[in-house]
Amino acid sequence: MADNQRLLELPPELLGLVARALLCDDPQADAQAVGRLAASSKALRDLVRGNAAVVAALQAARKMLTLQRQHELWVAAGRLDADAAFPFDPSNYKQVAQQLPAPETALNLRHSRWRVAAAAGGVRGRLAARLVRVNGSLATLDLHGCRIGDEGAKALAAGVAASGSLAILCLGSNQIGDEGAKALAAGAAASGSLVSIGLGNNQIGDEGAKALAEAVCFSGSLAHLNLHSCGIGDEGAKALAASVAASSSLAELILWGNWIGDESATALAEAIRTSGSMAKLFLNDNDVTAAAKQSLRDAVQGRQNFQLRFYASVAHRWPRVA
Repeated sequence: MADNQRLLELPPELLGLVARALLCDDPQADAQAVGRLAASSKALRDLVRGNAAVVAALQAARKMLTLQRQHELWVAAGRLDADAAFPFDPSNYKQVAQQLPAPETALNLRHSRWRVAAAAGGVRGRLAARLVRVNGSLATLDLHGCRIGDEGAKALAAGVAASGSLAILCLGSNQIGDEGAKALAAGAAASGSLVSIGLGNNQIGDEGAKALAEAVCFSGSLAHLNLHSCGIGDEGAKALAASVAASSSLAELILWGNWIGDESATALAEAIRTSGSMAKLFLNDNDVTAAAKQSLRDAVQGRQNFQLRFYASVAHRWPRVA
C-alpha cells in the first residue's frame, strides 16, 4: 500500500493531531509527537510538500476541525445550549467537504452571555483564537462587549497573526489596556488580510496608540482604525499622525472622545496633506481649539467627500492613560 494511502487510512484522531500541528492550532500540544511522526513517515513529509491526495485529506480534516472549534465557541458564548453536542461525526472527515456545511465567514458574538467567568477574559480570547487560527474563510469577527481584557487580547492576537482571511475585527468595550493593544498591534502588523480593527471604549492610552500606529505603518492592508474613547492624549495622537502620513492604505481614523489637543491636531492636518488614502477623520469631543480646527479644514479643502468631524457632543471620555 502506498504511503499516501496509508495516511488516508490513519485513525481520525491521528490525522486531527497532524492537522492541528500544521495549522498552528494549540502549537504547544503534542509538538514532539508530531515531530517524531514527521521524521519517520514519508507520507507525512509528502503532506508538507503538498502531495495532492494528502492535502485533500488535510483540507477535509481542517474543515471538520473548524466546525468543531466554531461549535465550541458558540456553546461557550451562550449561543447554543450548554449541553449541545457537536452534530457531526468527526471520524467522517473523508466526506466532510461534500456533506458538511461551510464554516462561518462572519461571526457576531457581541454582548454574548458567556458561560466562561467574567474574570476569565484570557479563556474567551483563547477560544476565539482557536477558531481564527484554523478557519481559512472567517472574514469578520465581532466580539464587542465580551470582556476579553488584556490576556484575551494577547491570546487573540496570535490567531490574528496566523489568519489569512480575517479582515474585520471588532473589539470595542472589552476592558483592553495598553498591553492588550500592543499585542493586537503586533498581530495586525503580521496579518496580511486585516482591513479594519475597532478598539473603541478601551483604555489603551498613548502607549497602546503608539503600538497601533506602528502596526499601521507596517500593514499594507489596514484601512480603518477606530480608537474612540481610549484615553489617548497628544503623544499617542502624534504617533498616529505619523502613521497617517506613512500609510498607503489607512482611509479612516476614528478618534472622538479622547484628550487630543492642538499640537497633535495640527500634526494630523499636515499628515492628511501628505496622505493619498485618508478619507475620514473624526476628532469630535477632544481639546482642539478653533485655530487647529481651521488647519484641519484647510488640509482637506479640495478633497472631495472627505469626512471631517470635530463638533462637541459631550461624549464619554476615559481619563488620560499614562
